[in-house]
Amino acid sequence: MLQLAVAAARVLALAMVLVATCTACGHASPVRDSLRTTAFVTLPLPDSAGPLVEVAAIRTVRGPGAPATVAKATGGCPAGAVLVGGGVSLAPMGGGTPPPSLHTDGTFPSDSSGKPATVSGARPGAWTAVGATGGQLVLGAGTTEFALCIEGVEATSQVAVASVAGPAVAATTARATAQCPALTRLLGGGGLTALTSHKAPLKGPDQPGAPSPSLKLTGSFPSGPDGSPITISGSAAGAWTAVADSGGRTGAGVETTAFAVCGSVGSARTQVAVSTRPGPRSPGGVTTVTASCPTGAVLLSGGVKTGPANGEPQQGLHLTGSFPSGQAGNPVASSGTPANAWTARAEAGGQGSPAGTATTAFAVCLTR
Repeated sequence: MLQLAVAAARVLALAMVLVATCTACGHASPVRDSLRTTAFVTLPLPDSAGPLVEVAAIRTVRGPGAPATVAKATGGCPAGAVLVGGGVSLAPMGGGTPPPSLHTDGTFPSDSSGKPATVSGARPGAWTAVGATGGQLVLGAGTTEFALCIEGVEATSQVAVASVAGPAVAATTARATAQCPALTRLLGGGGLTALTSHKAPLKGPDQPGAPSPSLKLTGSFPSGPDGSPITISGSAAGAWTAVADSGGRTGAGVETTAFAVCGSVGSARTQVAVSTRPGPRSPGGVTTVTASCPTGAVLLSGGVKTGPANGEPQQGLHLTGSFPSGQAGNPVASSGTPANAWTARAEAGGQGSPAGTATTAFAVCLTR
């Protein structure tokens, strides 16, 4: 295990990239990208010599827009930094609640083109988020990707990858779990559900040939090796699980993949903070829940799970966010905002959810 370079523990880089394009009648037209850099001061590592600093590079385009299309946002770490996790947020560019048609298909480690990691042991260099539309047109949506990176300390990371076929049958789910190898710790993770052709890079927003418009992720979270989510704050996790739901339609050739980002950050250890809220229950309802790292710990990454404790979720339930935030649950986006928490956002769609439906946020935290 590498020893923590305490005197050098000064920088935690949070690379956040929002990729979007204007859309018209299902065709993408590029718009001007905006790029800015903002500094965020967070809690120091225990026993460290100085504060950690997060840096956010934000790039904005629009998408997805046309029915049954996807949009992807990809961003990488600064030179010399190590990727440890990432997140996603789907929302109208002008603010407000995401429409029911907008949902998450993926949040995962990738190369700079957005192609997901396919081989366990690879070293991740970027993070990609995939937003998708159902059968309705969505105007003014944005897909935001968050790549969480560490620099200034001795750190390593690699990806463990596990895939399963499906879900192919209507009103069913598929679950994949990736296990970290021995002598590594879970730092973060992600999930993706898509046609098997997703292994070729997407070319841009509003891609045709997307999978069934009702396909979506309902979970991407730290877990045990059997895929069971972590339920007690302070516990360690050694695996990452992705859960996808087919919704009301069948879809042949679909694959669901879990990605565990594993490695070490010196001699520090990781633990998971967990927070759960009931819902969303009513048609069109939204549930937002935030898990906060304990005092003195540093946020590395996080995840989300929505649905009933047992059985299949109702077909319209979907995710619109899993992202670093402050304790109030707002995505990290302005100078001086501490990213010491992780927020999950789920929506019920056009149907009501049964009793027992709940949404859980998971924050993976670095401690001494």
